[in-house]
Amino acid sequence: MTPLTPARRREQLYLGLLLALSLALRLYRLGQANLWWDEALAIWAVRKGLLGVTAWTAGDVHPPLYFWGLWAWVQLFGESPFAMRSLSAVIGTLTVWAAHGLGRQMGGHRVGLLAGALTAVAPFAVWWSQEMRMYALAGLLCTISWLQMLRWFNSERLATKPDLRALALSALASLGALYTIFLSAAALLAQAGLLLLYWLATGPRKQFSVLLRWAIAQLGVLALLAPWLLYSWERMPTWSVAEAVSPVFVARLFATLVVTGRSVDIDAALPGTLAALLLLTGAVVLRVWRRHEIPEDVQVADGWGTAAMVLAAVVPLLFIYVSTLPRGLFYTPHVEARYFYPFAPPCWVLLAWAAIEFGRRSRWLGWGLAAGLLALSLSYLPEYYRGRLLYDDLQSMVRTIISQAGDRDVVLLDSGSRYPVFLYDYERASPGAQRPEFNIITRAEAQLEADDVERWLGAHLDRYDRVWLAEVEASLTDPDRLVRAALDQQRVQTASWSFGYNTLLLYTSDGQPPRPENATYTAEYAVAATLGGGQLQGYDLPVRRHAAGSVAQLALQWSVAPDEDLWLHLRTSQGLTLLRRKLPSAQGAVRMHLPLPLTTDLPNRRLTLWLQDASGKELSLGGLRLVGPRRPAVSAGEPLGHTVDGLALLSFAVHAPRNVSGADTVVVDLLWRAEETPARDYTVFVHLLGEAFNPATNGPLWGQDDGQPADGLWPTSVWSPGDVYLDRHAVTLAQDAPVGVYQLEIGLYDGQTGQRVPVQSATGAALGDRVLLPGLTVR
Repeated sequence: MTPLTPARRREQLYLGLLLALSLALRLYRLGQANLWWDEALAIWAVRKGLLGVTAWTAGDVHPPLYFWGLWAWVQLFGESPFAMRSLSAVIGTLTVWAAHGLGRQMGGHRVGLLAGALTAVAPFAVWWSQEMRMYALAGLLCTISWLQMLRWFNSERLATKPDLRALALSALASLGALYTIFLSAAALLAQAGLLLLYWLATGPRKQFSVLLRWAIAQLGVLALLAPWLLYSWERMPTWSVAEAVSPVFVARLFATLVVTGRSVDIDAALPGTLAALLLLTGAVVLRVWRRHEIPEDVQVADGWGTAAMVLAAVVPLLFIYVSTLPRGLFYTPHVEARYFYPFAPPCWVLLAWAAIEFGRRSRWLGWGLAAGLLALSLSYLPEYYRGRLLYDDLQSMVRTIISQAGDRDVVLLDSGSRYPVFLYDYERASPGAQRPEFNIITRAEAQLEADDVERWLGAHLDRYDRVWLAEVEASLTDPDRLVRAALDQQRVQTASWSFGYNTLLLYTSDGQPPRPENATYTAEYAVAATLGGGQLQGYDLPVRRHAAGSVAQLALQWSVAPDEDLWLHLRTSQGLTLLRRKLPSAQGAVRMHLPLPLTTDLPNRRLTLWLQDASGKELSLGGLRLVGPRRPAVSAGEPLGHTVDGLALLSFAVHAPRNVSGADTVVVDLLWRAEETPARDYTVFVHLLGEAFNPATNGPLWGQDDGQPADGLWPTSVWSPGDVYLDRHAVTLAQDAPVGVYQLEIGLYDGQTGQRVPVQSATGAALGDRVLLPGLTVR
């Protein structure tokens, strides 16, 4: 075995560091995103077992290799989102290794290292290395196929002993890619194009043996693929898009994805994409201009390597465009970002080659261009990671069902083809707990018909005492809520819960409310605590990291309900109460569902949850984390004491820039406490009044923010005496606001009539229909 040279050892060290970085980027927040439909469908399929998933994929649009791998991976590591997606993360890391090898084969070790680095940090690569889909595997196998194909091609071109091992490995990788996704055939077409160019450039007779060896390898690929094609041919679905898209759009989308990872609003990424394309074009022009300075053998080698990578990028682009043209045979999809990923690594190799090509003229220029390409990719990574958030759209819903399920219950899902998403959470929540039978009227994507609903209810409803109707994305297939309307006529709706845009309803024959009667159910967080005379068994809070504007779904599981007043507190880490909500009264065993609105203006930091009884005894329920753009910290502010129809304005605080001018935003915190329950749902108004007349508002109003508390998620008519809420308003000054002193005008009005509510001072004196407070000075 030949020992490695110092240069080769350094290269291996750098490659190892790149692989470690790549894996870290792909594991970061890997589980912090909900499964989308395709991912849930994949896990639903592998739950069928190895033979079952093989039979299922024959009727799908994708071959089975990825599903076989996912099935084996799940047996080893389980079904958590992190565990299942980690297969793609590992595959994506191996793609960095393959891209390094491909770049090295094309242009030397510097091209290889930069190609690996670009693949490691590219948002497009990180994205599809964090999805439980087959595209990462197809990308790895297509890249390996190109790597081994170039090794064999160079051995033939240099008239050395043909590297048949490399040819066999290339064919094997191509076979694997085709067994992963049929779209991988584009890579084989590009390789055929390279051989055709070589044949025409060097003479048909001279290179006949080269073509023969390659053709035999491809016949072997076809022979091994044929059994699957024969098995699945009649089962493969036929579906087509309605109209074609522009080829220019397809090309722009591919280029934008490679450079920035963006699949929407690609116009915003145009400068970076154009810069990368100009770099590539400039490198080609520079190479042509310098062709007389380069030894002929190097020039020929680089020329064929560059041609190979150009074909590897352009042919799949054309193939994808043609594949998405409307036709009447097989599956014709819309153009999607994921279809481009298997062919993206050669593009990163090309960009690496372009930077290194400029570096041959000026070392510092090469370093600068390489750093610029890496910086461009890295600048888009935070945008990608910000979008990875776990939303509680189904986790709390399924726990609500299972915890209160009875022996003669049924879950009826109104969701059409979205059932795999629901089933993933339904079958994983509280392992070991008994759960009601699951049913769905139709699994089709077509809209539900009233006859289908009546037919199902007529055949099945009498078998069950209670029906849990889960409406999950029901607007797609049941926009008129036909299932709900039919059940309203035949059963009593005794409870309902909202989980974002999804709804859960309980229909019973006896009208009794639900109770946590499932003894096999275990809450997510076990607690054995006595508080307010009640016995708390545990609580569910599936998601603790939230984007501002979402809702935290808290559920308390009581074996004995409290018989004294209890409050739920949401506090800052410094102890300031943002929300205090009185728990509803109940008797016996009960599950309390307490949605907590986390408004868009709350500070992005850690918050804590507490239960408190009348004596001051407290129980911690852990913390929540709000993420998003930086917002001012909340503060208790200046004490007040004014009352507006049972709501006491305890204090206010103003957060403004040091030097306020037109178009600046001023944040106002209002701390409210309910002395009694208001009669109506009121809207809070916060106005900035100046000394000058504003023609646009026909008065002194220069900025305003009106809205219901908690963005309308906690209307005042449901507040209980003792409830507290810190209401934040962001008021933007008009662009042309003049210099001067501005006052805050605060109050409430009826959202239906617009009538303002009278205000009383702490001493009971009438203050009109508003509170005027010191504001700020515009300079």
